Amino acid sequence: MCIGWYPCGLKYCKGKPDSGNPLLNGVNGAGSSSYRCGIKTCRKCHQYSYYVREKQQCLWDE
Repeated sequence: MCIGWYPCGLKYCKGKPDSGNPLLNGVNGAGSSSYRCGIKTCRKCHQYSYYVREKQQCLWDE
C-alpha cells in the first residue's frame, strides 16, 4: 500500500525570489541565497504480509 503524495516539509529554492513578498524570503531575510518556494512532497509505502490456511483466502495471486 502506498501513499503517493503527502506534504512533509518546506521546499527551499536557490537564488532570490521573483516577487517582493516578504513571506518568500529566506530564514535570515537579508538577501539569502535560498528561499521558501513551496511544499516538499514525499511518498511512503508499506508492505503487509500475513498467512492464510488456503490459497483461496488470498486477495490476489502473485
